[in-house]
Amino acid sequence: MEKKTRQKIIRLQKRIRYMLANAPDEFGLVPEPDGYIPFKELRQAASEEEGWGFLRISHIHEMLMHDREEHFEVNSDRIRSIERSDRVGAIEPIASPKILYIAVRSRAWPHIAEKGLTPYTGSWIVLAREKDMAMRLGRRKDPKPTLLEIRAEHAQSHGVIFFSSGTRLVLTQSVPPEYIMGPPIKKAEEVVKPKPPEKTPDLHLSGSFALDLERVYSPKTGRPKHEWRPDKPPEKKDRRTKGRDKHAQRQARGMKKGKA
Repeated sequence: MEKKTRQKIIRLQKRIRYMLANAPDEFGLVPEPDGYIPFKELRQAASEEEGWGFLRISHIHEMLMHDREEHFEVNSDRIRSIERSDRVGAIEPIASPKILYIAVRSRAWPHIAEKGLTPYTGSWIVLAREKDMAMRLGRRKDPKPTLLEIRAEHAQSHGVIFFSSGTRLVLTQSVPPEYIMGPPIKKAEEVVKPKPPEKTPDLHLSGSFALDLERVYSPKTGRPKHEWRPDKPPEKKDRRTKGRDKHAQRQARGMKKGKA
């Protein structure tokens, strides 16, 4: 193995070990009680760090192939650190702070304002103590999420239970809509409809006339359609008729010359 490749693998091992064993909440991760985290969530959180945007699940698998000291344990599509802090995966009830934050899909905000918050997947709603962490979690689902404030202290006084997950994340199972604050919701009737184009007033100048563009005019006579009739096709004449016409025309020309 090349020296540069070995150094990259060692750096990745240290980064993943810290995320899994010490402070998953710093990266917006919520481990299961046994410490496992899905590969997909781990890769996404790690790739958000500066200098790690290139990271793919294949890189993590390559790291595991060179894990001679067996720092990690894999179960299907999940991974955990064998040696980890006791608080990793631990969930404890807490006295909630006054305000908590969550960033949701913008199109989901009207529904949340009416029905409240319920888990998308799993059994927990993940809330953050800081706005930055809430936005980081929200961008994993929507490039431009909507930031909401949770009146957690008020909600807890009315029976909503909150649990800590590390020092930066708070979990709960549901939040009624009356404890959620967010931006104003635009109603359908408030959407401004485009105004129809205004008609240009007719300008009548002396010695001119205005054309009615909605009427069809004859290309030959210039008359409106209802005032003209299509030209009748010329009647076919036989050879005898044509001969008589030519003879009559010659006689007419001769008479005009005689008079002259």
